[in-house]
Amino acid sequence: MQVIIGGGEHPSDFVSTHPAFYSPSEQAGFTFVSQSHFTEYPTIEGSTYQVIVGHDVWMGNRVIVMNGVRVGHGAIIGAGALLTRDAEPYGIYAGIPARLLRHRFDEPTRRALLASAWWEKDWDWLRAHAHLFPDVERFLSEVA
Repeated sequence: MQVIIGGGEHPSDFVSTHPAFYSPSEQAGFTFVSQSHFTEYPTIEGSTYQVIVGHDVWMGNRVIVMNGVRVGHGAIIGAGALLTRDAEPYGIYAGIPARLLRHRFDEPTRRALLASAWWEKDWDWLRAHAHLFPDVERFLSEVA
């Protein structure tokens, strides 16, 4: 499976957007500069470039998540989607650009699942409660 997260940036105010004019990394097999003139991969924690993926997220093959996007817990991102905006918890997204198709569960169920924070439980708890996972209503009635 291939997923691209925060695939880098390019300048939009230079004469050319070709990396040979701003990067010594030879992405195209050559370069015209000996030092970087643009930050392609900003990595400042808390910046608008940081990508945050929640727990229990499923992404199909060849999904691209752009810089600065947050993917909520339990979201599903369909194969080939280009996620340019935040994805809500338990939302199902697809397309280019990706859009919300529907939610996996109704609002009260989504709130209860988020409140359960089951992904923070230890292995023993997960093993003991695994039989409840196929039935959301039963899971919430017994553990929430």
